[in-house]
Amino acid sequence: MYVDYLTERDTSGGGLSKMYYNYGDWVPPPPTPMCNSHLTASFAYIASTMQVAEIAKALGNTTDYDHYSGLASSLSKEFTSAFYSTSNGFYDSGLQTAQVLPFWLGAVPSGDQAIALENYLLNDIVVTHKGHLSTGIVGTKFLFEVLDQLGRTDLALQLAENFDYPSFGYMAVNNIEPATTFWELWDTPVEGPGMNSRNHIMFGSVGAWFYKTLAGIRTGDAYGAGGLRNVTFAPPNVLSGLSQVSASFNTLNGQVETSWKRTGGSVVCGQAAENYALELSCASIGASSGSVISSISFASYGTPSGHCNRYGYQSACHLNITQFVTNLCVGKDSCSFNASLATFGKDPCFDTFKRAYVQAVCTLPTKPALSLNVVVPVGSVSTVVLPRLEMSNIVVAESGNVIYRNGAFLSNVVDGVSFGTVTASSLVFNTSSGSYSFTASGAAPTYACTPGHVAENTAAKLACPDPSQTITYVSFASYGTPKGGCGSFFVQDCHAGSSVAVVERACLGKNSCTFTVGDPTFGDPCYGTVKSFVAQVACTSA
Repeated sequence: MYVDYLTERDTSGGGLSKMYYNYGDWVPPPPTPMCNSHLTASFAYIASTMQVAEIAKALGNTTDYDHYSGLASSLSKEFTSAFYSTSNGFYDSGLQTAQVLPFWLGAVPSGDQAIALENYLLNDIVVTHKGHLSTGIVGTKFLFEVLDQLGRTDLALQLAENFDYPSFGYMAVNNIEPATTFWELWDTPVEGPGMNSRNHIMFGSVGAWFYKTLAGIRTGDAYGAGGLRNVTFAPPNVLSGLSQVSASFNTLNGQVETSWKRTGGSVVCGQAAENYALELSCASIGASSGSVISSISFASYGTPSGHCNRYGYQSACHLNITQFVTNLCVGKDSCSFNASLATFGKDPCFDTFKRAYVQAVCTLPTKPALSLNVVVPVGSVSTVVLPRLEMSNIVVAESGNVIYRNGAFLSNVVDGVSFGTVTASSLVFNTSSGSYSFTASGAAPTYACTPGHVAENTAAKLACPDPSQTITYVSFASYGTPKGGCGSFFVQDCHAGSSVAVVERACLGKNSCTFTVGDPTFGDPCYGTVKSFVAQVACTSA
């Protein structure tokens, strides 16, 4: 067996720190160096061992399962011993791939060490690489999965939506050689012809993330002798510009289908790469007839970052286009313009590929709602996870029949639907095979913000105004040099990528929370700069 061969190579070759390798984390984006190939080879060895253990378990071979699961466990501990630097607080030389792989393996020791490493990884993406990945073929696949695991699907979505180098969007919309298929290299247009394929699926692993996370279809180890036994439908618990997704795929049991759509609120956002059209429409959030754009809360042409409700900009490349968008769009139900030098008449950063991000507010806001349609094939069952998002006093119906209201499940209402659990972030239902149409709706939340900008080395407190409410969503959080006020915060220049994660760890599911603001909590996003902290959270009732 291949894993046994690798075990022999490992024991005779000097351990994981000297593990045999070949291509490693092939072609990360220049100028990023390649991750230590002994580390990526060790990861592949441990992951393969874990897979063999899973196969043995599925086959009922307890002897092999005990052997290979035990081997995987001991190898994971050796992985940390071989590659983790206690003095630095990260794995190997600190590259993104080197941090992602141990998280995926479950090799990172729990507790403060895991929190510190999570903060390090998030800050490396957001601060060091300005919201971009720096991974090759191995790290890219697992980066998206690990960000999900860490609760940072919002950041993973930002990486997927980026337009500038290095990113998937850059391949498609760059102004040198726009691609129609995946490249082998992140920087294909400026490299020579050797080892530079223009039709290379190696970075296509992000497609699986589209199905698993954006569409929310997860099967895990749910396959058995009769085909697909269980499928989970879980739309992402992320409020961003992404408002709807549909997907399907075939199984031995039949087709699995899902489509979800989020509406409500008053905020509408638009993003466009340079020389592409940016569109804003109140209808995109399900606004009622007569709703028009009333104000522009963020508008930047240059290298803005983040996503809807969490935008920010770097002053080195930022043209404030708020007045332009206001003149064009306010008072209309929709508008569009080309994100280009010709449109704005000024170049904020010459010879840089730019983009425009805009956030607007529409009149006549509607209640937040989520619709989810699923098809569960014959012989299968499903678990449906409805995210609470920012909905208060949630009512859930299936095909018009109310099944959850006033914080309680209503029994014996719909054939094929049974009830699971309620958490701070979701409602869980179970179904048999068939087609189901779920709708979740509720009142708008109450927002709570920090009392002004909280200074370093002082305590930040967030508290819901009503003692019956709990914090269910972090709308905004930034440690660094944030700007704006409650309801209109935005990120500027210095921002810790760990900001949202810190608030979620301290506050979700609570009526109030307190934590210390400072570099030990968030990491230092800008050494030598006086920093502050702001946050806005959504408070909801059951």
